[in-house]
Amino acid sequence: MVDSVDVRTGQVTQKDQLQDTIIQHCARKDDFILPNTALTDAVFRVFLSNGNTPLDCKELGAIISKQPEIILKTISGPRIYRGIRPVN
Repeated sequence: MVDSVDVRTGQVTQKDQLQDTIIQHCARKDDFILPNTALTDAVFRVFLSNGNTPLDCKELGAIISKQPEIILKTISGPRIYRGIRPVN
């Protein structure tokens, strides 16, 4: 575990070092999410990089350049991809 400081609030929380490395390093690389990244992988990477903060399909679509309807149809189906499913 490592300390993490929220730059907006100054609040200090403890995070898993691997997750912190992904957020601080990997997620900021230009090739973390590419246009040809599979939809479910792209959604997973968005949630991984933002600390699993909830986003709606419009927000996800804007980040990964996909249609919100396609995202919703994919993640709300009976199959669960990478543990991603809509909040009830």
